[in-house]
Order: sequence, then C-alpha cells, then structure tokens
Amino acid sequence: DFLQARVTASAPTIESATAKVRVRVEPGRRFTIADIVFEGASRVPAQTLLTESALVPGTPFDPAAVDAARQRIVTFYRREGFASATVNVRQVPRDEAAGVAVAFDIDEGPRQVVAEPDVEGSRGVDADVVTRALDLQINQPLAADARLEARRRVFDARLFRRVDVAAEPVGASTPDAATHPMRVRVIVQPWP
Repeated sequence: DFLQARVTASAPTIESATAKVRVRVEPGRRFTIADIVFEGASRVPAQTLLTESALVPGTPFDPAAVDAARQRIVTFYRREGFASATVNVRQVPRDEAAGVAVAFDIDEGPRQVVAEPDVEGSRGVDADVVTRALDLQINQPLAADARLEARRRVFDARLFRRVDVAAEPVGASTPDAATHPMRVRVIVQPWP
C-alpha cells in the first residue's frame, strides 16, 4: 500500500557492549487501486472478469492480491475451455492520485469445445452407455476438470476396471481459429 515509503538509518552508536541504530520510517501516502482494465478479452465480458478477479477499485493496493487475482482469472479461463490463455499484469502508479492502475493483458487463445465422443474397448457394453455417463454436451467448453469429472462418472458406473479420457483436435484447425472442436476419446477396459 505504501509505495513511496522511505526508510533511513543513522550510523550506529556504540555504548558499552550495545550498538544503537536509529531507523526513521516515512510511510508516505497509502496507495489504492485506481482502476482495473482487461485488455485483449473479447469473448468474456469485462464485468465477469472483474467479478472473477475479486479486486475492487478504491481498496488498498497490494501486489500479492493483484497476483492472486491474475491467477483466479487464469483459472476461470481454463475452466471455460481456454486451455492456452495467458494473463499478464501491468501496474501503473499514479502519484498525483495515490492510486495504481491495474491492467490485465489477456491472450485468450482458442476455446476448446466438445465435438464428438469416441468410445473404444467397450466390448459387451453399448457405447451409448459410456456416452451418456460422460455427460458432455456437444459445442460446450471442454476444460481439464470437465474431462476428469466425465472420467469419474464413467468409472462410477462400475462397468469398467479402467477408464482413460483424452481430448484431441478434430481435423486441422487453423492457428487463428477462435474455437477448436475436440474429440473426446474414451478408452475403457471392462471387467473380465
């Protein structure tokens, strides 16, 4: 909060076996968060990102809180299927207002969405049973935790002793495509 704090120490004075050092602290003005902007975010509303960041303009500025907000935004993007999203922070002090402008530079990257399930190894179990247990909706975001939950649901059906779930791109996506359709490949191994 105190970005202009100054600390000065005097030369030590020695009396008997004790050294004394006078330290003077001038805290300066307390800085607050002046404003928060999200640059590069085109598919997620700024209000949603502000809510996810949990930062509030006017509150005391804390670099650790800003870094934690950056991590929350990255987590949000991952949860929404943006597997390669990056978030950087610029903090610009404004001396005249005793505030810090916080700018999040966001590169959303492509969004991964569910295109189709592909079930292998189901032998005596209908593949539709596995597809229903996955409970993944076509064209919905495909996040890492969604794949883990889908795997757990298939495994909880107790029809298979092993369940592996992976995602792979469907066809050739262009590097600048906003959406990458992903095939959800499920490899199961039934009980003998």
